[in-house]
Amino acid sequence: GGGGGGGGEVDLGNRVRLIDFSNAMTPAESKAYYDTFDVQTLGYRAPEVIFGAPFGFGIDMWSLGVTLCELFAGCYLLQAASRGGLAVQVAQLLGRPPQGLFDGAKYHAELHHLVAHQPPPLPPTQLRARLTERLGAPRSSQAQLFLDLVTGMLQYDPRRRLTPSEALCHPFLAPFFPWRATMPREVVAAADEKVFVEMRGPALDVQPEEPPLKKRLVGGRPLDAVTQIA
Repeated sequence: GGGGGGGGEVDLGNRVRLIDFSNAMTPAESKAYYDTFDVQTLGYRAPEVIFGAPFGFGIDMWSLGVTLCELFAGCYLLQAASRGGLAVQVAQLLGRPPQGLFDGAKYHAELHHLVAHQPPPLPPTQLRARLTERLGAPRSSQAQLFLDLVTGMLQYDPRRRLTPSEALCHPFLAPFFPWRATMPREVVAAADEKVFVEMRGPALDVQPEEPPLKKRLVGGRPLDAVTQIA
């Protein structure tokens, strides 16, 4: 931490100190949670955890995607009081889970009938359009790049979800640091397969660059959301 003493506040400057790793675990240790799948705060719980399927590092990328949406909009993305309620809310956002993805999962039989009537899973560009509406996002290219990054995190199938390294290769982050140049070629190639940007497509009618996302309220404070989230 920073200097200072005498029991006063410590100025950490631009640094962040992680003090609570909560349920941090290795993949081998994750099996200890397979009895109840009581891992992750409910509103940030990844689909594989909701349905009771084996999980890995991908659950953190889902949680990060939800968190980024909330920082952007200043309100909860998913707010449920039960596993079933959360499954319904996720299905209302993404469509029902892809066929067969959670067959055999511990809670599949309990949850399937709650979400089966929802439309098929949305393709990425349609999910981005839904997030644009849900979050009240502008259609400027910068905002849509941000939502494209989030869309890559909010995928039902963890194999289709962006990994941390792949997320760093996303074009939204390119102005901040040339991450792509530091990544192995296979990581960049995998990231490109999961980038869904169609900035000139008719689906969103993306407008030319405009002054984006100024003075959004997060926790009651103004935030230049896209710039400061990154």
